[in-house]
Amino acid sequence: MSEDFDNSNLYEGLFLLNQAAVGAGIGAAIDHVREVLGRIDAEVITLRKWDDRKLSYTIKRQKRGVYLLALFRADGTRLAEAENTFNLSEQVLRMMVTKCDHMGQVEYDAELEEAKTSEAELKLREQEENAKPAEEAAKPAAAAPAEKAAEPATAEASE
Repeated sequence: MSEDFDNSNLYEGLFLLNQAAVGAGIGAAIDHVREVLGRIDAEVITLRKWDDRKLSYTIKRQKRGVYLLALFRADGTRLAEAENTFNLSEQVLRMMVTKCDHMGQVEYDAELEEAKTSEAELKLREQEENAKPAEEAAKPAAAAPAEKAAEPATAEASE
């Protein structure tokens, strides 16, 4: 979109997070990664949940993990500081940061668009999850009579 696109000091980071740490909320995990990158004065362009997967092998006694994908600008000489902090973190199991020399304007714009879509989906999912407890609280009271009525029919059919 902008003609003065510059990919110098542009990095892409993939962070594998502990499933238990994300259990408290993906927002807290995203804030943790953003905060550590902020310590090295990185400008976070996008930071989003990429995937939630079963791991090929156990890492730090974890069988599942959540991946976060970040696009950020930072001074390359300070990346080691962030890596050390992430290695000491109990939330982050693994991390990988690569320089985005390969990324052009088209890829950059596509990543920004994908991040907007992911953010909208995440907000929608959170709203649905917040609505579920209210629905489930009302559901058992209404479902109980229907289950009792279905039990005698099941017993007769098995005889």
